[in-house]
Amino acid sequence: MTDMKPRALAACGVTLLVALASTSCSGMNSRQCRNGDCTVVVVGAQYSGDLRDTKRVDFEFEIAVADDQSAEVTVEREEERTRRDEEESATLRPGESAELMTYSVEYVFHNADGATFEFTRTD
Repeated sequence: MTDMKPRALAACGVTLLVALASTSCSGMNSRQCRNGDCTVVVVGAQYSGDLRDTKRVDFEFEIAVADDQSAEVTVEREEERTRRDEEESATLRPGESAELMTYSVEYVFHNADGATFEFTRTD
């Protein structure tokens, strides 16, 4: 019977680590991109990051979500060679979309897990 206790404790320890790992990322901002198209989840008031980086041009986003669930969304285009920056912004509510730089931005929804946005390249 004493051989079972270390195994039982080891199994409980693994279960606890898996439980901690699965919950440690909830409640955090996230960004998933594929070929320049991105899904962004904002938990809290704001989040910013990269949409697409090339050798010549970088695209970045910034999102600020207000208490009324409206969001100020900015897409910035940075040219490496000329050091020229341009940006476009729009205020969106859930279900609305806008064309910003070379992206179609949709505010998909807002729920208890955060605000979800889709950035789709239009070029």
